[in-house]
Amino acid sequence: MSRLLAFGCSHTYGHGLEDCLLENNEPALTPSKFAFPSLLADMLNIPCINLAEPGSSNQDILRKILGSEIRQTDIIIVLWTHYSRDVLYVDDDSPGSNRDQQTGLVYMPVGNWMINNPGYTGVKKTILSYYLAHQDIDQQVRSWIAKHHVDNYLSNLKVKNYLFLQNAKDELNRKPTFLKFNNLQNLQLWSTLFEKHPRAPDGNHPGPEAHKEVAELMYNKINNDCLGRTTI
Repeated sequence: MSRLLAFGCSHTYGHGLEDCLLENNEPALTPSKFAFPSLLADMLNIPCINLAEPGSSNQDILRKILGSEIRQTDIIIVLWTHYSRDVLYVDDDSPGSNRDQQTGLVYMPVGNWMINNPGYTGVKKTILSYYLAHQDIDQQVRSWIAKHHVDNYLSNLKVKNYLFLQNAKDELNRKPTFLKFNNLQNLQLWSTLFEKHPRAPDGNHPGPEAHKEVAELMYNKINNDCLGRTTI
């Protein structure tokens, strides 16, 4: 039986939607049923497994995909996040770390939300220093390499997959020319996610209308392209 497996950050998880927003503006413990993966799975009449994680970097998404059980009958959807995020792997459960139940790896997310946040002290402050030491070009290239790894990995599995960029028009201008992709989709989602529709109740993330339109755009792509392969 086919399943829809979705990977991404908070935008794929549905953070900010009415069923995925706690009092402190943190996401709920489970993804939103109003997020585009669930809506898309309903359109396709298959189960949805939303494996997105709020705050994920593209390196996190790569790790999540490599650690997941994927069947050849599955449909894989990836919505890549912004390059200005990273992850550090550590050898113990230090404060601020998370343990990946699939791989056993302990990791600490690093992102631009940490800048000027007085709540980040100690170990997290050290992580922030590491993050600030990076240059944009370094993060961009490593982010693209993570995307390329996923593209080749899923292609080798011979599983139907669709890899989407949040801002394809801008991001493709920064893609290293030596990287060629099989399943990277040139679908323009930025306007739908952040400009055309009201934001979610938290004021930061895409709202329900945006998720609905993204699901429709992805559904049309899947229906109109039985192979789902675009070389970019």
